Amino acid sequence: MMTAEPASPPGLRERKKAARATRVLNAAEELLAEAGSHDAVTLAQIARRADVAEMTVFNLVGNRAQIWAALAERALARIDPTADADMNPQVRARKLVDAVMAVIVGEGRLFRALMSSWTRTARVVSATPAGELAVCLADGIKQGLVVKDADVRRLAELLSVSLVGLVHHWTAELIDDKTLRTRAGDLVDLTFAAVRTGGPPELPGLLRH
Repeated sequence: MMTAEPASPPGLRERKKAARATRVLNAAEELLAEAGSHDAVTLAQIARRADVAEMTVFNLVGNRAQIWAALAERALARIDPTADADMNPQVRARKLVDAVMAVIVGEGRLFRALMSSWTRTARVVSATPAGELAVCLADGIKQGLVVKDADVRRLAELLSVSLVGLVHHWTAELIDDKTLRTRAGDLVDLTFAAVRTGGPPELPGLLRH
């Protein structure tokens, strides 16, 4: 069997380009934190802070909405979706989703800018750990907690889309930070309950007594 050639390290040009893109994102993040509103942050301001031309900002990252998306993805990338692999699959999924919501709440101005200004918010779904949620459901099948014929990929995608909808409600200030995180956990529980093996679902948080 032939072995693959090791990937060559990025050249000087690529490294400089990546460094400038990082400088642009850092500048945008600083300005967003300083501004009273994301509408007050312009590409010209970002370019001045990053010490590059305005067209360079556009070429490296894109328009403001794309900058917010890149910052959101960078923030979400700090989450380790493989942590607590030995935990109960449903509990692990809840913990993972709560970590995502904690980042969103912690970077509230950024995520409100993203959700308010960009119609293609489906990109947020790709930045969330939908793949790991599918792994949690698959582990549930292995442990006999989830029915064997459950379509884990479809369930994970539906859960991710539902979470984005929930974040839209939060963006519109229809729910507060605490409610966002609580309902996100409820969505995980509902997803597992829909395909739970044996007996009625256990959803004490959603049942009135």
